[in-house]
Amino acid sequence: MTDNSELDRYSIPMLAAEVGVSEGVVGFWLDEFSDIGFTADPEGYMDDKGYALGKLIYRLIYQEFFTLRGVKRRLRDFESNFLDTPQDGDINDSRIRGNLEFLRYEVNELLELISSIKK
Repeated sequence: MTDNSELDRYSIPMLAAEVGVSEGVVGFWLDEFSDIGFTADPEGYMDDKGYALGKLIYRLIYQEFFTLRGVKRRLRDFESNFLDTPQDGDINDSRIRGNLEFLRYEVNELLELISSIKK
């Protein structure tokens, strides 16, 4: 019989290998981001949420070029649980939704204007 608790645990080396950084970098993140919930147990394992948070931290720093302070601010600003959706919940951020709705309105206005000019 397989112990399911082992399947839900991810090690620091696993996360480091997946995102392409050294284990020391992940250790630094654990120190730096512990106040926002990025933690590992004493054996160096994290749960699904911690693993997803580590991948999000990587994305924000290395792909979106956030500073450490910016990452902390961004993660604290989320109103909903950003780890529940495939895109880390970005689309659930009410500010982004509001901006998208405004852009949709503006595009429709432009399309109507173009249509009226063509007539």
